[in-house]
Amino acid sequence: MRKKFYYLILCVLISVSVHARSLQNIFDSANTLYDKGDYVEALKQYQQVEKSLSHWKLFYNMGNCYFKLNQYVEAKINYLRA
Repeated sequence: MRKKFYYLILCVLISVSVHARSLQNIFDSANTLYDKGDYVEALKQYQQVEKSLSHWKLFYNMGNCYFKLNQYVEAKINYLRA
């Protein structure tokens, strides 16, 4: 019984780890797009991460994208969220 329990815990931890890596990869890709000046695509990827994660860096970066796209109200909202 204990082996099954530990196996279940291990599976959950591995699943969470893989999901976190996937989100980190998307976030890194969005940062690269932002650095290249592709603010629309960067914003789309940040929004994809936002579905699973709430973090000040994410909202700050989204605010920067909106600012660069001259969408100042959305930029302010995200800066406040950050």
